[in-house]
Amino acid sequence: MSLLVSCFQFTSAMCTALFAGGASYINFAGLPALLHNPKGAKQLVEDWMAMYEHSAGYQASLALLGGISGLVVSVSAGDRHSLLGSCCLLSVVPFTLFVMKPVINQPLFDLYDDFSKDRVKPAYTLARVRSMMSTWKRFHAVRSVLSLAALGLILYSLKQ
Repeated sequence: MSLLVSCFQFTSAMCTALFAGGASYINFAGLPALLHNPKGAKQLVEDWMAMYEHSAGYQASLALLGGISGLVVSVSAGDRHSLLGSCCLLSVVPFTLFVMKPVINQPLFDLYDDFSKDRVKPAYTLARVRSMMSTWKRFHAVRSVLSLAALGLILYSLKQ
């Protein structure tokens, strides 16, 4: 195997591992910590949005770079495990855009009263925000499972 293919293998494995670790952290530590914190709806959403904005950029970059690198490896080396792992990792991108993004857009653009940025609309009580976050956590579990499956497949392909 050439040095270039080895570099793509390393990039694919590293990006997939970082993505899987980040997704798992958000699912098993970040969101549960927010959900069990006794803050008001406004503060809870602000903390949630800060976590989302912090992780959105690097998670998208890792998914795309890791997935594309794995596709290069699968085409160059004829490795089907790399292909399957890359497809698993790349599948989180459309899932995020078409399934998860509508949930996050709801509180981002419709949380505050039109006349006052300090007053939360009555529909967005603490219970409603926690319910939306629980939905987000379930969706995020799908990303965690997909990325961990991708990591397993890509690491298996390295063994061969």
